[in-house]
Amino acid sequence: MKRFLKKATALVLSAIMCVSLGLTGCSSSQSGSSTGTTSTPAASTTAVTATANGDSGKYPAASTLPHYTIGIVIHSTQDFLTSHLKDYMDYLGKSFNVDFKFQIIENFSDDTYLNAIENLCSQGVNGVICTNFSGTAIVKGISICQSHKVYMGIGFSQITDSSIRDAALNNPYYVGSAYESDFKAGYDIVKTLAAKGSKNIAAIGYTPGITCHDRRWAGILQAFKDDPSIKKVGEYRGTNWTPALQNFLATNSDMDGVAITLLGMELCSQPIKAAGKEGKVKIACVDFSDKSLAGLKDGELAITIGGQFVDTFFPFILMYNKLAGTALSDKAEEIQVPLIECTTAQQFEDYMKYVNGSVWPWTADEAKAFVKKFNPDAKMGDLIDAAASYSTENIKQRHAQWFK
Repeated sequence: MKRFLKKATALVLSAIMCVSLGLTGCSSSQSGSSTGTTSTPAASTTAVTATANGDSGKYPAASTLPHYTIGIVIHSTQDFLTSHLKDYMDYLGKSFNVDFKFQIIENFSDDTYLNAIENLCSQGVNGVICTNFSGTAIVKGISICQSHKVYMGIGFSQITDSSIRDAALNNPYYVGSAYESDFKAGYDIVKTLAAKGSKNIAAIGYTPGITCHDRRWAGILQAFKDDPSIKKVGEYRGTNWTPALQNFLATNSDMDGVAITLLGMELCSQPIKAAGKEGKVKIACVDFSDKSLAGLKDGELAITIGGQFVDTFFPFILMYNKLAGTALSDKAEEIQVPLIECTTAQQFEDYMKYVNGSVWPWTADEAKAFVKKFNPDAKMGDLIDAAASYSTENIKQRHAQWFK
C-alpha cells in the first residue's frame, strides 16, 4: 500500500506541474523516466509527407552519418506544446542519425536538473539540452557535462546571471541556448485586452523562479505602468490560480479581463462562468492549447501566444555542429526566437496549417543548410537570422510549394 501511495502521489504531482506551466494534455509519466526516439510523428497534426519533409537526396543519407545520442530534459512530452516538440526532434533525428532520449522531470529544482543531467551523461549521451534551466545551477550542469565530455545546451531560457554568464558562454562544452520574447508576450497580452475593451484587468502568473514566466510577468506589469487608463484590479503569482481568480471576480464587480502567464482557457474559463461573468470577462494568455481556437472564435480569448515548440531546434543545430567538429562560433550563442501571436481564429487556423501542420517549420534539408558539415558556407548569423524570422507568414512563404 505504501508503495502504491508513493506512486500515486508522484503521478498527481506530475499532472499538477504540467498544468502549472500552462501546458495541456499532460500524461501521467513518472518522474525520471526516459524515452527514446520514435519513428514517426503523431498522426493528428504532424503527419509528415515524404515529399515535404523527407530527405531530398541533396544531402548524404542518414545511415551514412555518424550516430549521436542527445538527451532532452523536459517536464513532459505529452501536452500540446511538448508533444509537438518531441515529434519535431524525432523527425530531425531520423534524418541526422540522432537518437533523442527524453528525460522527464517532476519539478524544476536545481537538484532535479543536475540529477537528470548526471543520469543522461552516465548513460553515454553525446549532448544534453535542458529546457527551462536557469540560474547559477547552469555552471554546475556544464561542469557535469564537461567531466563526461558531453555538450550542453538550453531551451526556453538563457543565462541571466551576469556573474556566471561569460564563464558559461566561453566553456567549450556549452553550445548555447534559445529563448523566447517573453517580456513582449506579457506586455502584449495586457495591451491587447485593453485594445479589445478590457480596462479592469487581473494579473495572474506562475510562481517566481522560472525565467520565461518571470519575464512575462515583468511585461505584464510594464504594460500597466505604461497605460494609466488600464486598472490592475489585483495580482497573484503562485499555483492556486482558481481561488485567486475567484477572489478577484468576487471583489471587483467591474473586472472585465484577466492576463495570465500560462494557459488561459483551461484555468480561467470555468471560474468566470461560475461567477456569472461569461461574455463579460476576456482572457489573454501565453501558450497555445486545444481550446485556443474555440476561445478565439467566441471572443472569450482576446489573444493567445505560443509556437515555442521549435525552441530546441536551435541548440540542437549548435550542438550538432560541435559534434561534427564544425562549430559555428568559438563561443556559445544565445538565440532569441519570436513567439507567435494570435488574436483571431483565422490566425490560429493558419498557425495550425503552416507551422503546426504537415510540414515542419524547418525541414531536414533546411536544417542541414545551417550545418557546416553539409553546407561549408553556413554561418552563425544565418541561424540567428532564421530564428528572428520565425512567424506563420515567413513559413507560409518559404513552404509555398507544399501548400498550392
